[in-house]
Amino acid sequence: MAIHNDKVRFLTYVTAPFAMELIRTGAVKKFPEILSSYGIEKVYIENYRDGLLLSKSDLQYLKDRFERRLEVSGGMAIGTWGEGWGEMEQYEFKVACISDERNRQMIKAVAERNAEVFNEVIIDDFWANWCYSEKDVEKFNEIYGYRLDKNTLSKLLADNDEEISSLWANYSSQLLEDVSKNYVVEPMKKINSNLKLILKVGEWRELYIHRGLNLRRLSRLFDKFYVGTESREFSPVTGSLYIVQFVRALVGEKVKGVWFDLYDGITWEEHASLHTLRNQAKLSMMGFTDEILLFDARHFMQNSSDKEIRGIVNEIRLMKSWRRRVTGEEKGLKKLAIQHPYNQVFDGYFADTLGLIGVPIVYASVDSVKEGDNVLLTEGDIKYVDILRLIEQGANLILTASAAEKLGNTLGEVGYQILGVDSRNPILHQFVNGYAFFSKGIGASRRHRVAPGFLAGPIFNTNDSANVMLWLYDGKLSYPVIFQNSYRTVKVSVLGITKYYGYLTFNYPELVRQVVRDIAFNNLDFSVEAIGHTLTNLVTVVRGNSVTFVNLNPFNIRFFVNLKENSYVELEKPSVGAKIVSEESLNNGKRVKVGVSAHGQALLKITTR
Repeated sequence: MAIHNDKVRFLTYVTAPFAMELIRTGAVKKFPEILSSYGIEKVYIENYRDGLLLSKSDLQYLKDRFERRLEVSGGMAIGTWGEGWGEMEQYEFKVACISDERNRQMIKAVAERNAEVFNEVIIDDFWANWCYSEKDVEKFNEIYGYRLDKNTLSKLLADNDEEISSLWANYSSQLLEDVSKNYVVEPMKKINSNLKLILKVGEWRELYIHRGLNLRRLSRLFDKFYVGTESREFSPVTGSLYIVQFVRALVGEKVKGVWFDLYDGITWEEHASLHTLRNQAKLSMMGFTDEILLFDARHFMQNSSDKEIRGIVNEIRLMKSWRRRVTGEEKGLKKLAIQHPYNQVFDGYFADTLGLIGVPIVYASVDSVKEGDNVLLTEGDIKYVDILRLIEQGANLILTASAAEKLGNTLGEVGYQILGVDSRNPILHQFVNGYAFFSKGIGASRRHRVAPGFLAGPIFNTNDSANVMLWLYDGKLSYPVIFQNSYRTVKVSVLGITKYYGYLTFNYPELVRQVVRDIAFNNLDFSVEAIGHTLTNLVTVVRGNSVTFVNLNPFNIRFFVNLKENSYVELEKPSVGAKIVSEESLNNGKRVKVGVSAHGQALLKITTR
């Protein structure tokens, strides 16, 4: 999907408790001016959170005050529970069980009050089915013919039982859709026919459907969507971009904005590093939405947050310039936007990590796949994708280790033929400990002050049709860990290192990452090659003939960009700390050495003459 929008507005969100504080202290009189000084153009003002409901008069007063400087819309955290409500579930926070009629009536009252004041309202991401209450279990049993008690249901869900997890996702989806329609959307639009409702979804995309967020179905109810793009410490920041692609592939152009906060995700008492926050903002901007929101407005009153906010503002300013220059269709390894009803035990969020080694990822719908595309399949996809149809469409398949196992188990003889694996004894070992990888006669093992032991598997029993691209050696034998098979007109690659993908960004030697990159890039006009023993924390984004490289490292990096014959490259603005170091001609193309400074980015234009 070619989305291009170089205009974006910077927003914030006023929570209900902070809204009352602004009124009580009188700070509301000057606060809009403070926000404006940071470049804020619009605010969402919340009328409810954690049991605190603002009166209509207070809400109208706040709206009138803020509208003197800023555009104003409403907000509500109707998924949160408060004293006097019905049943709730306790996490690090308290959430209302939407199966309880008492909560539904309270939710309806909150929603209707907002509709009386605002023409646009956003719902915070607590809006989901978080509960496994006795009422939920009883209704689940009634619908699906089970006789489970709460503990048994919880255990089956925790054990990732595919049947029960799928049915629970159906139950949650229907429940959330019904409550959204009957207690939120229709009551609000009955009061205000001009109302536009925005649903904000959190950063935890692989849990959406388990909690009832079936985005295709909800897109029929809600006018727009906001996407949480928080990338906490120790989480791949690539998720800030890929989640926008994921949601857009499911709801189309209804994606309106992105939303993130300052918190570290570890203690929730500290802010994330400025480095993480700037990267979070940068990759969020790459999603090409109309709005980008920093939660919440209280930060703008705290001097301790000024450095972080100004760093984010500078990143937004830079990326506005980038968005004006970059156009065209997104290109890269396609990851199918499928809402899996059960956990991907080994492959959850794998694409986020794959993106950290320089592989350009594009989340896309199944219908968008065309001949020549490279498609990444993870374990949850196998049950929900017609693999043979993808092959008939001419798509090259790249499977994780778990996906390959499931394909064989699901399609049997045909599945193993697709993989290039002996169906009589498909798996030789579930895992192997080794200390060296090799490919095409080149070996790689220990690096400076890094342990040489590596784990990979399962080890498939490849047949003669499979081309082994990477082997693991354990001191006695060599085992195939990455291999490629030709099936009909397409290439089918198996990555036997993905069950332990935490090793991929650093612990595995560079040879492993390079083999993966070579497979992923083979349908593009260029490829990326490492210089030295580690190329990681490099994000690649391809749009049209523009290629952007983002260096997430706190140090300078260099790498090769290999071009096809008759291709040329130019470094364009707004590159930051980037340079073309050298160029050399090869037999069938050109090799360009690119340097990018710490936290910098390079925007290259690649043309073919």
